[in-house]
Amino acid sequence: MADQAAETQPSDPRAQFLEALRQLPSYRLNTALLAAHEAGWRVTELGRALGVSYERIQQRISVGRYTPSASSIAVPELPDRPRQRKFEPSAEAIARLVMDYQDGASLPELGARLGLSKRAVARILANAAIEVPPLRSEAVTAAAPGIVNRYLAGDSIPDLVASTGISYSTVRRVLLDAEVQLRPRNGRAKHV
Repeated sequence: MADQAAETQPSDPRAQFLEALRQLPSYRLNTALLAAHEAGWRVTELGRALGVSYERIQQRISVGRYTPSASSIAVPELPDRPRQRKFEPSAEAIARLVMDYQDGASLPELGARLGLSKRAVARILANAAIEVPPLRSEAVTAAAPGIVNRYLAGDSIPDLVASTGISYSTVRRVLLDAEVQLRPRNGRAKHV
């Protein structure tokens, strides 16, 4: 029986902490999440462990800041968490990255080799004075020609947002990148 209890109780302090968070009643969870966040836990990590969205965790942390007598609530002890070091590639690695990019390797390919996101790779290349096109999702890239054509045909940006599901700022940026002259916000193309 002692073996069963040991099996159900995680031995890793991080796992114990996350299990303790799952057991907390809702009115105590906000303050515990705030304490965890202030101790260096990432919002995404907390959300994944609790099965809750990033936005919901942020909301609970915000509410935790304004909970009365927050200091009197018992918060599970936070385990020591090593700080994640920022990746700093060597000059040799940067030179190899630049050569591979110029030879046609894509940002996701390069990122997969180094264990980095495509944004991190783009930032490293930009710091090495390599021009990188704006990062966009595949959906936006595929929709860009249609967005431009429909705007030139008279659709407004809000119409395009509603029909494509792409944000206003992204639709606007696509149009500006295509050097389209934007109409006034309240105006539509005049049909003659």
